[in-house]
Amino acid sequence: MATTEFILFILIILLVIPLFGLAHRLCSWLCVRHVRRYCVKHSIVFSIWRLAPAFNTQGIKMEYSIIEVLANNEKEETIFKFEVWPFGIRNISRIKKEERI
Repeated sequence: MATTEFILFILIILLVIPLFGLAHRLCSWLCVRHVRRYCVKHSIVFSIWRLAPAFNTQGIKMEYSIIEVLANNEKEETIFKFEVWPFGIRNISRIKKEERI
């Protein structure tokens, strides 16, 4: 009896781990999709982006993700910092990186 429960437990774990990874990828894809749609809508051309989890002031991870986008322009480079979750964009910050000559 214990061996069948153990085998069932192992099979459940083998199914849950890939599903967890798939859900994580889907959530990341949705967040990046929201940012890309915003950038296309506001004519922001970007070359590099990165995705990181968002933390509050106490160091606890929140349900949001931070996506930083480097937008290249002829005169300047700007970093946009999006606070995103799977249902949309929560907050946008703009940081002027450097001016080009």
